Amino acid sequence: MALDIKIATEADLKAHESQIIAEINAQRNGGLMYLIDPLRMLYDIGVTLSPQLTTKLLAAYPLLMRPSPESSAFTKLKTTEIEQPFRVTVKGLFAGVTI
Repeated sequence: MALDIKIATEADLKAHESQIIAEINAQRNGGLMYLIDPLRMLYDIGVTLSPQLTTKLLAAYPLLMRPSPESSAFTKLKTTEIEQPFRVTVKGLFAGVTI
């Protein structure tokens, strides 16, 4: 884990957003992994969300609650040494929804 950030509130998330995005984008296949499972990616890079904020995010993004059928894809992307033929660059966390 590269970061050690505790996020308790929306303001905390906003305050650390650029640092978190930079870390996601610095990871091999990080943008793709974030698309597949955003909460797992945050955890993997060392971001801990409070239970209250997690509840708000799950309410705003109900699909995050489901175990991802692509979780094996997340694991494969995380463990591969191969850079994918395209790159996803994350520009914002949970954009477009007020949480």
